[in-house]
Amino acid sequence: MPYRIVVKGIVQGVGFRPTVARVARALGLRGYVRNVGSFVEIVVSSSPHEFLEALRRDLPPLARIEEVEVEAVDVPLPNGFVIERSADAERLSLIPPDTATCDECLAEMFNPRDRRYLYPFTSCTYCGPRFTTVRSLPYDRDSTAFSRFPLCRECESEYGYEGDRRYHAQTTCCPECGPHYTLYDSSGEVVETDDPLREYARLVEEGNICVAKSWGGMHINVILDEIPRFREWYRRPQKPFAVMFRDLRAVEVVAHVSDVERDLLTSPARPIVLVRKKSDDDVWEWVAPGLPNIGAYLPYSGFHHILFHHLQTDYVVSTSANMPGRPMITRNEEAFTLGADYYLLHDLPIENRCDDSLLRVVDGDPLLIRRSRGYVPLPLPFPGKGRILAMGAQMSMAGLVTTGGKAYFTQYIGNSPDYEVLEYLRDAVAHLRSLLGVESLEAVAVDMNPRYTSRMLGRKIAEREDVPLVEVQHHHAHAASLMAEWGEEEMFVLTFDGTGYGTDGASWGGELLLARPDGFERVASLQYLPLPGGDAAVREPGRILKALKGELKTPFAAKSSSMGRLMDALSAALGICDRMTYEGEPAMKLERHLREVRGLDVEVRREEGRYVIMTSEHLLRVADAPPGEREEMASSLVVGVLDAFIHILEEHSDMRIPVGISGGVSYNEFVVRHLRKRLDIRTHRQVPPGDGGIALGQALVAESKIK
Repeated sequence: MPYRIVVKGIVQGVGFRPTVARVARALGLRGYVRNVGSFVEIVVSSSPHEFLEALRRDLPPLARIEEVEVEAVDVPLPNGFVIERSADAERLSLIPPDTATCDECLAEMFNPRDRRYLYPFTSCTYCGPRFTTVRSLPYDRDSTAFSRFPLCRECESEYGYEGDRRYHAQTTCCPECGPHYTLYDSSGEVVETDDPLREYARLVEEGNICVAKSWGGMHINVILDEIPRFREWYRRPQKPFAVMFRDLRAVEVVAHVSDVERDLLTSPARPIVLVRKKSDDDVWEWVAPGLPNIGAYLPYSGFHHILFHHLQTDYVVSTSANMPGRPMITRNEEAFTLGADYYLLHDLPIENRCDDSLLRVVDGDPLLIRRSRGYVPLPLPFPGKGRILAMGAQMSMAGLVTTGGKAYFTQYIGNSPDYEVLEYLRDAVAHLRSLLGVESLEAVAVDMNPRYTSRMLGRKIAEREDVPLVEVQHHHAHAASLMAEWGEEEMFVLTFDGTGYGTDGASWGGELLLARPDGFERVASLQYLPLPGGDAAVREPGRILKALKGELKTPFAAKSSSMGRLMDALSAALGICDRMTYEGEPAMKLERHLREVRGLDVEVRREEGRYVIMTSEHLLRVADAPPGEREEMASSLVVGVLDAFIHILEEHSDMRIPVGISGGVSYNEFVVRHLRKRLDIRTHRQVPPGDGGIALGQALVAESKIK
């Protein structure tokens, strides 16, 4: 008896149907496969479960099966197994993310006898740009950036032959019919050369500051010896730069790489991974001043591989090309505003800019810092069927749309309230809704901070579409994002970060919450510390110490219970970092100075229905201690604070309720390791613990309220 199999997920435009046909024929099955709207329909003559097991074992790299339905049917079958035309013209399933160039394409690129020899846009159904090229659905070539490049005869033959790995690969192209690179000088004039990529590599190696256009944006490339000059030119005196390495061996020469980090570096997503330096030689200290880690990643595009084919060095700075506080540049004409020495630009439009994803492994667990290229627009399970738009926070901005029991993040948007960043957020959520077919919303979720521009944009959208605006407290959203990931209805969550607008108008960030989707209890928090000058105290954490000492005469009202601000103040007290030049800098630089020591006996008071962990007196003692004692005293204070939270959980909570940690301090390995000595503590797995993942929690809270 024939069986009809409906498969949903990422199953269109990824070589799924040819694989289905190959597996079915190998099993001697008759039937057919075709696209039907948002899913793939398969009919087989028998043995559906054996067929599905074989199919799962042989899935194309970019395919992802999420749902399968099987039913017996009485339909006529062809003599063999065939790939049929799509049944209708409805919207196709969501496209996969951009994925690193596969081994088969690399073999072609570096084979002198192949027609794609050293062609940087080589790709197939198994690899290449996807999300960054798509304008609209259905996902066919006319809806992508490749529509302006008609296929030549040979490419068209590959595209139309179901036995070829480029069968219906919308990014198929070659040197005859596809995009090309052009090299420009600082004035925007074309540099005449017979090989722009080889000449670009030479110019980089000579020490020039160069900009190259890739899949989802542009990168600035410079050799490591030129970083001091580059920092002055780019006005980024301390911010760490990502470094692209020739291969994994080159990374392992300069950094300690764990098995988990190795798997991440070589995964199809090819994210930037923070790996621990082996030494603090000048050149690596220039890359990441004052930090124990460097951001390393491996080539993922054809251009990257060809660049290293021409380079002598094994590594090169490769950081996002943008003006300070603005989104990464994508248009060729905008590139020249950067003022670089040379530009390598291609003529393929970037439909969706997408920054490199960034991860750090903390106590064996990979934690996303930026969820973007290689991960977007892959969906996440969501415990609700509502159509909700969540706008995220102000830093590490990313929006999210929920529909049909799935949550879809936008790419990483930015770290600034700049108007162009807000426009980028608006366009990104609109494009995501278009891809998902979410024409109407049931709610818009925003942070309750009245100063957040993401909140202002969310309010406008809610008013325009006449749907409820749900305001979500920042740390409740952090906790809810963790609950959504773990499928829990209730959790104790340590929400440790830098800043979040509290229900009392103060800045929170060192909290223990008993959280549910529909509300939370503030079980414990750090003592409020003064923030003289508000944001000025965030930029200059030494102001907190001066305020505690009574050295500031001007009145101030801002205060913070933030774990991030406490660590910033300790960083200032130790003379490590007294001025923040990028988000999280003082606390990040403190981490390498923390040691496992006996914790201070920190006082815990009961105030306003919660436990308050007192820190101000100890903080002053650290600041006033002899320099040789400060580091150990700072570690003792951090350990004492963590032990106080642990004690509150052990003595005053129902330990049947799971415990987790969320917020930016979750990236601090010292903190997580110490907590895990006494707690079974859960961390994020697929969502950034920092503000880049907060939209998922906002959506969960909104879902509970619209019910």
